[in-house]
Amino acid sequence: MIGVISFVSILMFGCIKQPSTVSTKVQPSPGSITDSDNKPLPEKETTSVISLAKILSAHDDTGCQELPFRTEEPWLELNVIVNEIPQPPWAGIRAATCMIELYPEASKDLFMAWMVDEHKKGLAYLLASNIDRIPIDIALSLVQVALAGPHAQGCTDRFMDSERSDIRNALP
Repeated sequence: MIGVISFVSILMFGCIKQPSTVSTKVQPSPGSITDSDNKPLPEKETTSVISLAKILSAHDDTGCQELPFRTEEPWLELNVIVNEIPQPPWAGIRAATCMIELYPEASKDLFMAWMVDEHKKGLAYLLASNIDRIPIDIALSLVQVALAGPHAQGCTDRFMDSERSDIRNALP
């Protein structure tokens, strides 16, 4: 009976998506996306963010290197997606992962903020799990901030898995 109900709900609600489809939930309009100061982004930046959000929302594995950035500060475009595009949830995680992979130096202050924001637990854990991909000076700063933040225990558990002895030695 459960199988029939699941099959019917799939038919009714269209829960199965084909690979490389884009979520229809990513439909912000120019002027509706704001920066960290809650000011509307200029149209060029908004268009770029919408384009990136659609790509990151797709079910394919477009790599971070393949993203078509259109501004001089692409880490800020990615951060807008992290903070302003709630659906699908993987779009923000993929954007955050690209920030870690491509722009760790430029994103340092944003990363620090994620570590201390009680509402950014998932992002803090993502950073902690990827600490070995971040330059060591930034990584050690993140460890110190995380240890004093609201996600200290969960981050510490992830830092313990680091391949870098400097990271593990920084733990209490």
